[in-house]
Amino acid sequence: MGIAFLLSCIVKFIEMTMCSNISVSTNQSNVNGYFVDYPILAVIMSVIMGPFTEELIYRGILFRFFSKYGELCAVLVTGFLFGTMHMLSSFGAINVQLFFCQWLDYFLSGILLGFIYKKYKNIWINVSIHGTWNLIGAVMILTKIMLTK
Repeated sequence: MGIAFLLSCIVKFIEMTMCSNISVSTNQSNVNGYFVDYPILAVIMSVIMGPFTEELIYRGILFRFFSKYGELCAVLVTGFLFGTMHMLSSFGAINVQLFFCQWLDYFLSGILLGFIYKKYKNIWINVSIHGTWNLIGAVMILTKIMLTK
């Protein structure tokens, strides 16, 4: 878990240095728009509903399905699918370098969540961690919106 978290931090650093002058992904742009137009709904969706639904799908259903090929396989495949799902709206819409940096960030986040599920086998731990992660992002987005008004 620590290695996956460290890799995610390294990728985020690379993304910030190599991709900082490139626009945000379509997914992030959509999320930012929801926070501007519907802040309360956006917080509920990103902090509660999104993490619950995603963890139920990726760790609750898909992880269990792919576990028959080994738990490491389940971690990697669900991480790949998690990363890809978060970038679907960005296919063909942004710079390839930015796309890869952001996909890798989501992929490594999915791997981290996969290892957490592998260790504890408790979907609620994953939902809590994922929700907290998104809450931090939500606070950052809302702070930026308030500071630019």
